[in-house]
Amino acid sequence: MQILIILIGWKRTVKKMGIERSLAYEAKRRFCYIELEKWKFYLCEKRHLNEVEIAIANTCEIINEIRRLDDVIYSENMPQCDDPLN
Repeated sequence: MQILIILIGWKRTVKKMGIERSLAYEAKRRFCYIELEKWKFYLCEKRHLNEVEIAIANTCEIINEIRRLDDVIYSENMPQCDDPLN
């Protein structure tokens, strides 16, 4: 089911964005999710406080990057009816 949703979202992205640009954003987004998982596993082990602070800061940066990529993809593919100015 998740793969189907991803493919549908990817098809919508390709329609308005260029294929290369769309694939680049999707690849970067997937990479961010992989890095986020690595940090989660890193935090599961016993760590010193400064290591935990660094890991939390890095996970926050990754989450913000994912949100930024989602916003770029959405704004580039915004349907006419979703335009907030119309």
